[in-house]
This record gives sequence, structure tokens and C-alpha cells, in this order.
Amino acid sequence: MSADSSAIHSDELLSGSAPAVVRLTSRDNRALTRIIFWMTLPVFFEHILGLLVSTSDFLITGKFLAKEHLAAVCSSGYVVWGLQSVFTFVSVGATAMTARYIGGGLPEKANRAMHQAFNVGLGLTVLTLGIWFLFYPQIIAGLHLEGEASALAAKYLWIVLPTIPFVMITSVGTASLRGAGNMACGLWIMIAVNAVNILVSWSLATGIFGLPNLGFTGVALGTASGFIVGAVVTLVLVFRGSYSLKIRWRMFKPDWRIIRQLLWISIPAGIDMMTIIGCQLWFLGLINSLGVTASAVHGVALRVESWGFAPLNAFSMSATTLVGQFLGARKPEMAARSTFIIMGLAAVFSVCACSVYYFGAEITPYLFLKSNQTALAKACVPLLKLIAYCSPACVVMMTLSGALRGAGDTRVPMVISLIGFLFVRIVLTYVLAFDQFTVFGTTFQGLSMGVTGAWIGMTTDITVRGILLTFRFFQGGWKRIAIE
Repeated sequence: MSADSSAIHSDELLSGSAPAVVRLTSRDNRALTRIIFWMTLPVFFEHILGLLVSTSDFLITGKFLAKEHLAAVCSSGYVVWGLQSVFTFVSVGATAMTARYIGGGLPEKANRAMHQAFNVGLGLTVLTLGIWFLFYPQIIAGLHLEGEASALAAKYLWIVLPTIPFVMITSVGTASLRGAGNMACGLWIMIAVNAVNILVSWSLATGIFGLPNLGFTGVALGTASGFIVGAVVTLVLVFRGSYSLKIRWRMFKPDWRIIRQLLWISIPAGIDMMTIIGCQLWFLGLINSLGVTASAVHGVALRVESWGFAPLNAFSMSATTLVGQFLGARKPEMAARSTFIIMGLAAVFSVCACSVYYFGAEITPYLFLKSNQTALAKACVPLLKLIAYCSPACVVMMTLSGALRGAGDTRVPMVISLIGFLFVRIVLTYVLAFDQFTVFGTTFQGLSMGVTGAWIGMTTDITVRGILLTFRFFQGGWKRIAIE
């Protein structure tokens, strides 16, 4: 190790704090790898716990209710995810700015950035709720669910979506804290969220402990309760103070310079996310139009796949924080080096996940299905094997997108997402999934592959985006982006 890194105490390494990171040099690969590991580990378990929330809902639905309920909870989950993701319009900027300021030794500016992020988040909350109340019939219709499944999805959303203000608090608070180096904050939040969600959902959905048996309504109430508790824990962290960030009421006064910088970084990332969400809902609508069975198969396979895909967000978030902090310390070469190390660690995890997808494809669907639902389970097998094949591209896409966000480079990734979804995933889904489709009044013959064809489109999209992001990262323009 270099003379600089020899002064790093073990507790700094274990916490992944900014001072330990920015004092590293290119000769300190072992120390950097240790920091990355300990930074990523709590976020990894946070995402595992986050999966338990949606998985618990899906498990209850699959084991105790009908396939209409499965289709409803899967489709509703997309809408909740979409409205939650509105806060990307502020959270990406919050992480990038707090990371850059902490890495540059400016904790007061980092704290001010967090407060202004909450101000922007409040405005987005009002906008999000307004969109839901004004356009909820169109949103539900856009899911293309049939009969009872459509009514159930609307019921679920009317219970969960009023908790969006609490989601905003959690989203903005954790994004700011991660930028400052507190990678464990989300873990503690998700522990609380899971404990409440699982307890309330299972109790009310099944009527145990003498509580009323509310069925599907109980599942929704459990999800809503978890979101509220997550916000409470976030507020405790920021009021007590963590990693130089602490609520100070005077800092909520609007600082338009910081708000402009936040929006300059976050708006492209937000448009990117809205593009992803819009195309995901379009993609979901196409699958739902294939019938309730196709929708249920898609939902089950997605739940199994998410256990390997969603934890990759932990590596992506570590890349965001470290790239931001190293650029703040004017060490772009270390920002690149940390990204490659993170990608290597993510690849190790992905190999393990791929093995489960590929060799356990015939067994894992039964985690969410009854033993007699063999037709649904068999239909999941080719989907899980497809996602195993594209896992390397998934690792590249997730790691590099996180690194570019940390640098404040959000515009090029936005264009890449647009290309991948619109011109690869959606086009291939029409061509491969349906027996025929119409474009500008002309009818074309498709390949009639059903939901399997749609998943070929999805995995091809992921591969294309991984390749394009690789070109952008090695082009190096992200190293020269300035944050004032």
C-alpha cells in the first residue's frame, strides 16, 4: 500500500467512508476492493430485503388466491414502481452532488444539496399524486387486464398509492445518504419495511392471530404500511445526523442555484427512467394482451429472475457513490478503476445467479405456484434460461449506468435507453410474440412465439444497451463533467 493508504484505519475501510476512499491511489487495489466489498454488502442485503416485500405479496397471492390475483399484483407492481421512479428526477442528482461534495471535502454543501433535494421531491410528490387522480382510469386501462384482474389491480393501487409522500422521503433521504458514503442506511430501512410488510400482509391476507381475513386487500395494506415505516426510519436517520448530513430547518429555504444543478443532472435521468417505465408498461400491456395465462407466467418468471437481477443494483449504487467521490477528489483514473473492480464482483454474483436460472428453471417457479399448476411452471422454463444467457450483458449495463450517474453523465444513457426499449424490445415483441400485427394500417405476420418471444425481445434489448454503454464509458466524456 502507498504511504497515503497506510494511514487509513480499519474502521474507515469497513464503513466505506469518503475520507478512506479519496486517499487511495492506483497502487491500492486490495484496499479499494475491500472498501467496495463493504460498501456493497449492506446495499446488496437491502435489495434482497426489498425483494422480500414484492415476493411476499406475490407468494401470498400465488399460494392462496387465483391467477387473476397474480396478474393483478404483477401489473400493479409495475405501476407502483413507475410512480415511485418519478423521484429519479431528484434522487440521481442528490446522490451525484452529495458524493462529489463529500469527495471534495465540502460537507456543508453536501448537506445543503440534501435539503434542496427534499424541496424538489415535495413538488414531485404533488405532481405524481395529481397524475394518478386525474388519469387513473387510463392508467388501469393501459394495463390491458381482463375482467376481475383489472378491478383487482385498481383496488390494490387505490390502497398503496396514497403512501407516495412516504416513498419520496425514503427515496430522497437514502439517495443523499448513499452519496455521502452511508451505504448501510437502506439496509436498516428495508429491515423495518420488511418486518411490517410481511407481518401485516400475511396477518390480514390469511386472517391469522384472530385478525379479519381481508384476502387481496390485506396484501395491499401490508405494502402501504411498509412504505410508511420506511419513511419514519429515514427521518430518524436524517434528524439524528449521518455522514455529515443532518436536517437543519434553515436549509430548506430554496437555493435556486443548487436546485438548477440538481435538475440539470436529474432531469435526463428522470426522462430516462420515465422512458423505461413507459416502455415497460407498453411491454407489459403487450404481454397482458396475450391473455391472463401469459401475464401470470410473465409475473412468475419475473419474480424468480428478480432475485438475480435486482441485487445488481447494489453494485450499481456503489459505482455511483465511488465515481462521484473520486471525481470530487479529482481522481478520474480511480473512478474508472473502482468501476472495473465493481463489475468483476458483480460478475461473480451473476455467475451464481445464472446457475440457478439455468439448472433450476423447472423447480423455482413452484416457489410462487401451487403444485398442480404445472402448465404455468413449464411455460416459465424457457424464460428463465433466456435471462441466464443475457446475464453478462446485464452486469455491464447495471454497473456502467451506475458509474455514469455518479459522474453526472445522464444524457447519453437516456438516449441509449430509448434506443434499446423502443427500437429493440418493443419492435421484437411485436414481431416475435404475435401471430400478426398492424403498423400504419398495414398488417404483418408475426412468429407467434407468445411470451417467450417477448422475453427474447427483452434480453436482446439488455444486450444492446450493455454494448452501447460500454462504448460510452470508454469514450471517457464522463470524466470531464463539472458539478459546481
